[in-house]
Amino acid sequence: MGLNIIGVEIAATFELVVTVLAIFELLVFMGVVSPGFSIANFVKGGWSGQDQFSMAAFSGMFAAIPSAIWFFLAIEGVAMAAEEAKDPKRSIPIAYITGILTLLFLAIGVMLFAGAAGDWTKLSNINDPLPQAMKFIVGEKSGWLHMLVALGLFGLVASFHGIIIGYSRQIFALARAGYLPPVLARVHPRFKTPYVAILAGGAVGILAIFSDNLIVIGGQPLTANIVTMSVFIGPEYLYNGKQIIRAGLEDHFCGKLLGLPMGCDICYTNHAEADQDDMDMLLTLLPAAGCNFIMGIPGSDDVMLNYQTTSFHDALYAREVLGLSMAPEFEAWLVRAGVFEGADHIHPREQLSSVFRPALARIA
Repeated sequence: MGLNIIGVEIAATFELVVTVLAIFELLVFMGVVSPGFSIANFVKGGWSGQDQFSMAAFSGMFAAIPSAIWFFLAIEGVAMAAEEAKDPKRSIPIAYITGILTLLFLAIGVMLFAGAAGDWTKLSNINDPLPQAMKFIVGEKSGWLHMLVALGLFGLVASFHGIIIGYSRQIFALARAGYLPPVLARVHPRFKTPYVAILAGGAVGILAIFSDNLIVIGGQPLTANIVTMSVFIGPEYLYNGKQIIRAGLEDHFCGKLLGLPMGCDICYTNHAEADQDDMDMLLTLLPAAGCNFIMGIPGSDDVMLNYQTTSFHDALYAREVLGLSMAPEFEAWLVRAGVFEGADHIHPREQLSSVFRPALARIA
């Protein structure tokens, strides 16, 4: 926390150094186990218990997707530094692309080299898979193991330090916007950092750690519940329609600020003090502000996430009222696919199947 209070430049430099050391650790791991690399080990029993690929393997692939997403957890924290970057329009996209490519390379590399070093089934339910995978190659008493564990600490330091940068800027932004007490938005007069937010977030974290075994919610310790809440998306943290409208416009603004052709999911959860009138307001404001697309779900009801959102007819409303058109590429595809025809105003083709003609005629 001290480094973050002293200044974002020194904090970011420290974060970069420990991150490079953590990456070096993973590269060393891949180099040490590479002599024992065997694709036969990697694929053995890896296709839903079979050594050869079959259609049955797809279920395991889809089941692994949620775990794969966690490789990129907190990558969105890059945007937290936007206000403190000299040229955010240039540096933030570069940081995102570089970070994603680095994570992708390391995730695939660790997966391949660890899985191909020996019997990967022995690594599936343990807390230290990398040292155990290295044991397949160098044995239990090798100095490489001690080096791997020592350098692995830098990965934890990098993660904790990145969390400090992220939570402090989030707390500061919420306080500045009036959602949290104004004292949390104070900036250090000398170092120009949100020092109160840094200290407050750190204090909450320390209290949570020491209260972990004292507070149990739903059969889970306190920190497990905090992690669950931290990965909630979108409107779960918003109270009413005004906050949802503001959040939607802020998301769109940030996308434009970074030069991203971004769309928005105009939605609210059923716990919020909001209704469809608020969504219609945001539905009109976002396209007027240049939003590229909105979500479309049949009946405007996202039953999986318990959201109320927008449907396909809402996009038609926005295009008709504001004089907008479909994306040129989509419109061209409709014509090429033989679904629509025409020049100035495309409309359903006469040759279209009678099954689709009545429905498409209502939206032309």
